[in-house]
Amino acid sequence: IRAAEESGAKELVLSDLGLGAVLTPDWDGWKVLGRLENLLWLKLEKNQITAIPSAGWEALGRLGKVTWLDLSENLLTAIPEVGWEALSQLRNLQYLYLDTNRIVEIPIEGWNTLGRLPSLLTIFLDGNGLRIPPEGWEALARIVTLEQLSLFSNVIGDISARGWEALSRLTRLQLLYLSTTQIGNIPMEGWQALGRLPNLTRLLLGHCGNIDR
Repeated sequence: IRAAEESGAKELVLSDLGLGAVLTPDWDGWKVLGRLENLLWLKLEKNQITAIPSAGWEALGRLGKVTWLDLSENLLTAIPEVGWEALSQLRNLQYLYLDTNRIVEIPIEGWNTLGRLPSLLTIFLDGNGLRIPPEGWEALARIVTLEQLSLFSNVIGDISARGWEALSRLTRLQLLYLSTTQIGNIPMEGWQALGRLPNLTRLLLGHCGNIDR
């Protein structure tokens, strides 16, 4: 990380290094990470990270130019309030990967943070066992820039009419993954909502009840 600081690096790849045991609150690298003012890409996937301490989130929140943040394939069970506050500072963030963790619930303030990110193009939340409340669908609908939304392998269940209506507002959406989400039925308003997505080119609905029958 110090080498990245000295070179003014725009990309930092720390993937598959087993960093979970290293990223403690007193790790010296957090201070250095927060000073990487030119950083555009940060990849921390496949590190067995169970939690990021407050010092880590605060460092991430200072990376104002970051467009790509990958925390996928870790062991995160939640993002704390300080984490959502940090993510809210990333006004240039375009690609957010939180998939294949253990985040079974996102608090309302978390959904609202996602809904206020002005540059977001891609969110991958799949493989978490996640449930989405009505407020979550409403927050997602506010991400008018969104082009890719991956939610497969979660515990969504049947989506309400309000949820389908919210999805229909994502008019830039090109990719939507909803397979293996315990959706037992897609009502007519669901199909109508999907039909109002003019740019949708890839839709996965496998293992949804009235699709497979």
